Amino acid sequence: MKNVVLLGFAILVLSCSNESSRSEYHSSPVPVAFFKGTLDGQAIDFRQDGGLTPAYFFNFAHSFDQLYVIDYGCYLYPSQSQTGHPELGMYFDNMYNNPETTNEPSVFYTTFGNPLPTNFLTSEQEDAHVKGIEVTYTDADGKSYSSLYGSQTGSTMTVSSSASGMEKGTSHKIQTIIGAVSCKVYNVQDPTDFKTITNGEYKLVYRQYVD
Repeated sequence: MKNVVLLGFAILVLSCSNESSRSEYHSSPVPVAFFKGTLDGQAIDFRQDGGLTPAYFFNFAHSFDQLYVIDYGCYLYPSQSQTGHPELGMYFDNMYNNPETTNEPSVFYTTFGNPLPTNFLTSEQEDAHVKGIEVTYTDADGKSYSSLYGSQTGSTMTVSSSASGMEKGTSHKIQTIIGAVSCKVYNVQDPTDFKTITNGEYKLVYRQYVD
């Protein structure tokens, strides 16, 4: 699992390392991105829709090892948060595996071509560079949870639409994915502590790798 550490809080683009890049939208008349459902029975609704207290929305890709195995992620957290928590998102892991990244932009759309992976990865599969998904949640106290660390029996993830586009104001390619998900996320430090996401719906945007 990749640990994304926020180094600061601002309306500007944030970056936690040279290996990841993120983009933010914070003004739109319609939902640019959202992730909603119930978490342990409590309603959750993270959305970037240009409202009074929209979520901050980040999309990014980062590489690992010399093989340039790229994970694409998108997550949201409330704009009124002073810590970047709570946070909810989803990764498409190990989608690109190549000795170099120079041709990644040219194959980005086909990388996200149908069928998209809907299988929940284990931590072992993620380390072995198997393609699949990971749902992540960070609570208000900064405690991290991931779908990687426990059973996903009965969990589901579906994709209802996937559309290619360009990031506003840049030449970067993006993929907007809409679907549904229900799963468990486990405390990365103590997998006996877990939370259940049910009736989850999402509209998330994934961006090409930017060095």
